[in-house]
Formats: sequence, structure tokens, C-alpha cells
Amino acid sequence: MSRKFKSRWRHYSRYRLWLVIIFILKTQLKIMYKSLLFLSFSVFSQAIECTISGTSTLKSQTKKIVFTQINLETRVDNVIDSILINEDGSFKKIVKLKEQGMYGLVLPDKNSIPLAIDKSENIFISFLTNPTSISGSSGSQLLIDYEQFRKKSFEKWMKPIYDSVTKYEDLQNQSKKIFWAKKQASSYNLHRTELTDFVRKNMMNSTAAYNSALRWNPNTDINFIDSLVQNIEKKYSNTLVANHLKDRFERIKSTAIGSIAPEIMLSDSAGKTIKLSEKRGKYILLDFWASWCRPCRQMSDQLVDFNQKFKDKNVEIFSVSIDDKAENWKKAILKDKYTWTNVSDLLGWKSKAAFQYNVNAIPSNLLIDKNGKIIAKNFNMDEATELIIKELSK
Repeated sequence: MSRKFKSRWRHYSRYRLWLVIIFILKTQLKIMYKSLLFLSFSVFSQAIECTISGTSTLKSQTKKIVFTQINLETRVDNVIDSILINEDGSFKKIVKLKEQGMYGLVLPDKNSIPLAIDKSENIFISFLTNPTSISGSSGSQLLIDYEQFRKKSFEKWMKPIYDSVTKYEDLQNQSKKIFWAKKQASSYNLHRTELTDFVRKNMMNSTAAYNSALRWNPNTDINFIDSLVQNIEKKYSNTLVANHLKDRFERIKSTAIGSIAPEIMLSDSAGKTIKLSEKRGKYILLDFWASWCRPCRQMSDQLVDFNQKFKDKNVEIFSVSIDDKAENWKKAILKDKYTWTNVSDLLGWKSKAAFQYNVNAIPSNLLIDKNGKIIAKNFNMDEATELIIKELSK
């Protein structure tokens, strides 16, 4: 083979190699383009478009309904849009949403209604009926059903207890007050169990389940909560609802019995910053309360007695107030003779400590051992006394 031929052959081979490389690159680019096109179409096809219409008693073009995305974690809802109310009280608007979730309609008179939107829907709301009626939204109907069931359950389990506690409070019968306080705690657990059963049967695959998170019972429902969060995360991945439920479950696990109590760093009524971790080495009764909370105030005498009995035995109460008015908080401390550590950020239900400890109802309490480990949750004061005596005897 001549040198000239060899040179031409090498040149031709390189040329063919480049053609093959170019062909492969073009093929790969086409595949990537189609993939991106399909992905873009998929994302677009998942966009939610809802028609919100209905009737109200408000008849003025100057009034609007505010459409919000509900945020149970921060308790500050995000305004998405507004809907103009016509002169005849009717309203209608197409709203485009980025994700499925819990939304709300807030009327000018501050009345509001939650909506659980799982897909594109034609939702009609009538504020003329009592209660407000909704059609065209299966998730939102679940919210209505849940609320009606919650009220019936409350009437069955809780109202008789509250009525009895009020009766004996008026009579100043301390033994009866203590008896009904115990009944209140056990009845509340039964009430929450009924609500959990309702969610398990009806709301496991709907964003409407987000609304039930405030009434979960971490002490008894941990497996149910885990299952629910997995369902919602799988079906509504990366939505606010899924992320918040996942975060809440993580906080529940972090404050479960056997966990080290998360840090609390807040100011007392004198403005001094106090850390919960500074109390390490003592048994701590962590108490969540508020000046406006009637059941909390009914427990005051028992807390005072507990403190008097154990204050010199390496046991201390650490109270966290859910108040939002400093004056009311400080007056209650003095009136109820709370001489132990009492802190608050005065943010009400937006309290950072309440958020971290998943406190959605008060009074609420935890018992923490001298190593900072949570050893009991939501007990009455008799149970607390028994637990402390048992711990001190070890």
C-alpha cells in the first residue's frame, strides 16, 4: 500500500469517525429535547385551574373575597388572589394554582371557609345557607364532614366535662375540680381518637387531612401519623401540605417519650433570657399554659402545691405561656402565685416553643429527667407526683 494511499485512508477514517460522533451527538440532543418537552408538558398538565363561584349576602362592587393558601405551621396565610363581589352578591373567577393544597376564602366581614383542592374543579359556594354549602369539590366536602363530626364528638365527650368543671369551680369544691380535671383529660383523648378514626377512614389520600394535624395525638397515633404522612407525600410530593406534614411528623418524633427535650430559649416576665438546657441536672415539669386558658388556671392550685412539695428536691417547674399580651400574662403570674420560671415570646399560638413541641391545645405538659430526656407527656398532677416520687427513689 502506497504512502499516499495510506494517508488518504487515515484521512477518510477520521472523517467517518467524526460523522459517527456527530450522528451520536445529534441523536442524544433529540432525545434530550423530547425528554425536556415531555417534562415541560407534564408539569404544565399538572397545573390546577379552578373556577370559584357562588353567592353571598354582600352586594357591593367595592368588596372582594380574598383567596389564600392556608399555612397551619406559621398561622399566617399567603394571599393568592382576590375575587370581586358583584352588585347582586354573586362572584366568579378562574384561579390558577401551582399546587394542590389547603386554601381559604375570606369575606370582607371576616367570615371564611377552607377549601381542600386536590385537582382542577368547578367549585360553587353559597354563603346564603347556614351552614355555608359547597359543591364541586370532594376535598372541601370532606372538610365540612370532618367539622360536623368534630362538633358532634365534642358535644358528646367534652361539653359535659366543661359544664361540670364550671359547676364545681363556682362551688369552690377543690376535690371535685380535681376529679373533673382528670375526666377532662381522659375524655379529650377519646375525642381525639374518634377524630383520628374519621381521618383514617375518609381522608388518608386528600389534602383535607392537613386540617386534622392540629388534633393528632402523638402519644397514641404515631403509626397512623406515619402512614398518613407517607400517603400524602407520595401523592402530593413537594407541595406545602406534604412538606409541612412531614416536618410536623419529624417534630413529633423529636419530642416523643425517650427523646432529648428540644431547647427553649425565651424571656421571663422581667425580660431575662432563660434556656431550658440551663436546668439540666434537675427534673423539669414543662408546662404550657396561658392567662386566658380557663382549664390552665383551674390547675394553678395543683401546680403551686406540686412546686411547694418538690422545689427543694431537685425538681422544678418551667412554664411557657402562649399569651400575646404581656400585661395579662404578668397579672396571671402574680394572681396564681407562679414563683417558678415562667417564659414567653408573647406570640400567642405562633409561639416558637409551642411550634417545636407540637402544642395545639393547652394545658399541655411534659416531664423531663435530669439528663434532659422526656419521660412522660400530658399527665395530671397526681400522676406527675407519682412519677417524680418514683424517679427520686431510684
